[in-house]
Amino acid sequence: LIASLKVCLVLPLWRGRGGTNRMIDATISWAKTKGCHDMEVVLTRESQQDTHFLYWYQNRRYVETGRTILSRKLGA
Repeated sequence: LIASLKVCLVLPLWRGRGGTNRMIDATISWAKTKGCHDMEVVLTRESQQDTHFLYWYQNRRYVETGRTILSRKLGA
């Protein structure tokens, strides 16, 4: 099983206080209890262009997979 983190938003007022680390750590802990063996993080286009985000994840052993994730709205 693979856990997928699609949204991790921190309000500007709270950035730089470790909130993202705590949210991701909690997500990893939850995923492990569900039997997940991997975790993927889906970055927005803006996040992909911000090298701070890429370095942040790479420093936490995340690797780029080269995948592009497409989405569409489901409706009529």
